[in-house]
Amino acid sequence: MSSAVDTGDLTSLPEIGRVTAEELVAVGIPDAATLRALGPREAFRRIRDRLDPGACVRLLWGLAAAVEGVPVKELDPGVKAELRLWRSAETPSPPTDYTDFTADE
Repeated sequence: MSSAVDTGDLTSLPEIGRVTAEELVAVGIPDAATLRALGPREAFRRIRDRLDPGACVRLLWGLAAAVEGVPVKELDPGVKAELRLWRSAETPSPPTDYTDFTADE
């Protein structure tokens, strides 16, 4: 039995396919109006924090394009650069486990 998610309103936006629409619904963004109200940064943050810790800048650009109603290729390069910087600052670095390799004396 399939439990279909109603994503029709979201998938009518540029750059929002079925998978991204389902992710948006899963994080509490059920429609285009909510996506526009929250903005691409909050939508990205929710997806990254709740579903996909490795969410890339292309998702963020796609969400911004959807909010603007244009394809990603039509986003202003300055907007793309700003979003890239924001994502870099917002995305925590993966944890590292460095072992001290100093020899015991």
